[in-house]
Amino acid sequence: MLETSGSHLKIHDTLEEEGVFFVCQSDDSEAKAEQVRTNEPKTLTLRIPESLAAGSWRMEVRNTRRDGNDLRTGIFEPILRVQ
Repeated sequence: MLETSGSHLKIHDTLEEEGVFFVCQSDDSEAKAEQVRTNEPKTLTLRIPESLAAGSWRMEVRNTRRDGNDLRTGIFEPILRVQ
């Protein structure tokens, strides 16, 4: 499980491209977190996908505003390392 805090994190599922994604730093492949337990404006709690291969990954939250259709992307530091 992973919990992150910030602002404007809530995923509204307005667009199919919304969600929490892990992007591999070596080849830009992506894995979407399918299990989000807490989905609030300031907190996201989720299960990291078990399919992540060993390597370095960055986490991105892609969402829209509650009343909008423009996809925004927040990139979180630090880089995650899977062994």
